Amino acid sequence: YSIAVENPPKDAHDAEKWRKFFSQFGHVTCITVAVDNEELVRALVERRGLMYQLQQLLPPDVKFDKFNLESMAEQAKPLVWWQIMMFSSTAEQLLSQINALDENITELSELKHDVAEIFVTFETEEAQRASLRSLCVRRWDTLTNNTSGLPQQLLYDGQYILNVVEPPEPSAVRWQDLDDSLTRRLAIRFVTSVITTILIVCGMLVITYCRFKYGPAMAALAISALNTIAPLICYTLTEYESHRSEGDKQASRYFKITASMWVFTALVTAAVTPFTDTVSNSSDSILYALYAIFIFELIRGPVTQCFDVAGNLQRHLLGPRVANRLMLMGLFQGTAYELSERYTNMTSVLFLTFYYATIFPAGYFFAALTLAVHYWTDKYSLLRIWSPAPKIGTKLSVFCRSFIVVTLLVLAILSGYYVAGFPFDNACESSEVVTSDYIGDFFATVGDGREISVTIDKDENSFYFCDMDMQRYRPPAFPAWASNQPSGGEWMDADQENISWLFGWTSVFALILAGLIFLKRVVLRFVRYMFFRQYIPSGKTGAKGFSDVKEIFSYVPQ
Repeated sequence: YSIAVENPPKDAHDAEKWRKFFSQFGHVTCITVAVDNEELVRALVERRGLMYQLQQLLPPDVKFDKFNLESMAEQAKPLVWWQIMMFSSTAEQLLSQINALDENITELSELKHDVAEIFVTFETEEAQRASLRSLCVRRWDTLTNNTSGLPQQLLYDGQYILNVVEPPEPSAVRWQDLDDSLTRRLAIRFVTSVITTILIVCGMLVITYCRFKYGPAMAALAISALNTIAPLICYTLTEYESHRSEGDKQASRYFKITASMWVFTALVTAAVTPFTDTVSNSSDSILYALYAIFIFELIRGPVTQCFDVAGNLQRHLLGPRVANRLMLMGLFQGTAYELSERYTNMTSVLFLTFYYATIFPAGYFFAALTLAVHYWTDKYSLLRIWSPAPKIGTKLSVFCRSFIVVTLLVLAILSGYYVAGFPFDNACESSEVVTSDYIGDFFATVGDGREISVTIDKDENSFYFCDMDMQRYRPPAFPAWASNQPSGGEWMDADQENISWLFGWTSVFALILAGLIFLKRVVLRFVRYMFFRQYIPSGKTGAKGFSDVKEIFSYVPQ
């Protein structure tokens, strides 16, 4: 039922004037004029939090009076030991902070704020679609205010061409970020991306140290710990970012968490494991590391969710100590959860499975078991532990599809390399028979310093070194065909050459298909948005009016 105007004139504060303009498409139920008062909004939110903390310090028989805060501070209880341990503020400190905020709020309220965005809610869906159909123009026209593309009655105030879009859900709008410029948003995201990259590098160093110092099992434990810590850090980083909607924020958080978990879970393990230990029987093999990683990932998520440490502390430690029933109900609302983290857990398991699918087909079984356990744990958490999440639209789910395409592309490409690299020993058999100098029993020292016994019989062929790791060729060999073997260092037999040829062409076709998908979803969509924009409605219009649907709301800042 609603539309959003993303480029309103800065001085267009008159809601009645907006209502008259959009009434040409149908009855307008509600107009919301969002202004660039984010500092005022943040101050009001901070004040509400301080008032809540002050209310918690009152005895149960004292009714909170928000108009007499001095009296409330005098009647407040002193801090107990656990509040001091949590660095809670005293009633006097809270009162002082509230008074300072009141002065700041008064000053900010007197300022004149520019208009940031306009939300228009029509009574019928047909009116909404009529406005989008009539006002939807090329983005280039809105950037240059090219008024020649629309008739005079469709120009606001007779001179402005509007950029009209379908807005996110009212609960997903981030009101305090609507007025931020694109430059500021990109600058903040660049800084948070750099910090995320530093986090990933530090995690790689920790995993590498654990791998070489304590073995694959300890490295898997480190990976599981980092996969628990990384979402918390990424959550904190995205809190400083500016996004117009909660869906955009969740997509940014999903990208950061997914990138870190993919590197920690799959890429580091492949990088630190010697090529000859890929499928060996030693404890340093990738196979042993994968067993440990899958087991830890199977356990980590469900255990942390079901224990719900923060929620239990709120209900059982803070609950009996709150001042009134309203606060008690607030502590029992459930633990907040992030939909981006749920998507990340799924895609990271798929990425790990597909990355090593050729050499570790048991990963499909582990992945199915892990996803099943996560599904039932999430279902239990939704019903018993988590609080209801706000509606954020489809942005995150659409964004996640691109990562699914990447996992399938990784499966196609890596399968070709693993097939071509078999038997992963860098030893090629020659047609020459060993000389008499090498016949007999010998002791040899292997790469890790161990001494082993070796017996060489006569008439055995000799071996020479050949590099089978096509991924690390300079430049990397792609696709992993037999023709890319180095001259004089061939190791594939006829059957392996045939199957590598098949997997090689599969990886080529998968790469082309992924490129076409990227071209369609990103490049062509951007070109259409900038130069050939048109509104294409989805589905049929509903018969009910906005006022008849009790479950939906207009755009009112909360």
